[in-house]
Amino acid sequence: MNRRSLMSILVFVSVTLCMFSCSAIKEGIASSRNPKGFVSYNANIQIESKNDEQFAGEIQKIYPKLIDSIENKLNSKFKSTPVVFICSTNESFCKCTGAKFPGPRAKVTAQGIFISPRLHGSIDWFDIFYHELVHSIMFQKLGSHSYYTIPIWFHEGLATFVSNGGGSGNITDSIAINEILKGNHFYPHASFIRSYLSKPKLAPWIEYRQYMLFVKFLNNNSKPEFDKLIQSILEKKHFSKSITDAYGKNIHTLWSLFLENLKAL
Repeated sequence: MNRRSLMSILVFVSVTLCMFSCSAIKEGIASSRNPKGFVSYNANIQIESKNDEQFAGEIQKIYPKLIDSIENKLNSKFKSTPVVFICSTNESFCKCTGAKFPGPRAKVTAQGIFISPRLHGSIDWFDIFYHELVHSIMFQKLGSHSYYTIPIWFHEGLATFVSNGGGSGNITDSIAINEILKGNHFYPHASFIRSYLSKPKLAPWIEYRQYMLFVKFLNNNSKPEFDKLIQSILEKKHFSKSITDAYGKNIHTLWSLFLENLKAL
């Protein structure tokens, strides 16, 4: 590799890391502030406008059931019931979360779960809220530093898997599998940085469905081993070590077994 090529790679990595770190810092600053302008709908739901009372009521109805579902599936308890903040504008949502306008439809921070008005009335709001609740329990257990050391594919794959496909829209298993078999897929690096830098150029819903399929494979291949993996992660052990301790294999071997399984379908 010549010097110019090496310098180009170093500049690309530096800029990418800077963009990520700047974004993380912005989100961290935003989430450290106590949200203002919200009023209590109940003990666990805060609203910014009376117009959001109906949506708050819909969340209230399903909230306890989702909490129980996640705790049962992960064999772990929330430290406390996350507070839900229903924002009345995209501007408010982005200010509270540090997200770039217009932001995602929901986001977890150290303060709780923030809901964008873009989620209100969506046909998949239940699935997205369920998905974000999975992120919330992991954030509570790990704290911000350890949470962000887990590879993106596992974060999102676990949340999509536990929420029964929440976050993958109308993408079916078959669509995601076909893309994988054609070579259009992510690669499950154990390092957060490598998983971030090597994010595939896939439509987000396909990407999340592929993440989910691999996490589902890890669970279905052996539930006791998967439970051990989750427990190890929650004990803040390095992700790579958590994988090998649970399965006796590294992530590369498990990915190869996953591909063989798909090809045999």
